[in-house]
Amino acid sequence: MNAAHTPGPWKMWADDWNDSLHTRAGDFGIGSTGEDATRLATVHETEDEAESNARLMVKAPELFAGLEEAAKHLEQAAYDLAQAGRIDQARATQINAEHARAILARA
Repeated sequence: MNAAHTPGPWKMWADDWNDSLHTRAGDFGIGSTGEDATRLATVHETEDEAESNARLMVKAPELFAGLEEAAKHLEQAAYDLAQAGRIDQARATQINAEHARAILARA
């Protein structure tokens, strides 16, 4: 699956001049202000929420890749379980793989 998101690495930093947090990857930013940046969004929230959201945005590409890898391993495990005749476990594992793929498709 190829994601259409802005590839990382994303970086986060605080701007003490205007008391804000910024996240950025290449020419794309959230809350960034430079002329060379394309602003994707401006998010207004409390200070604690801003830092938590910025950290999540920075790690999103890694989380996406990790879930993609987990889905692949779950699919293989479901196949292996089915081959071993452990059908109930194979079905449960396949359901988890499908759930992971559905989350990825919505990202």
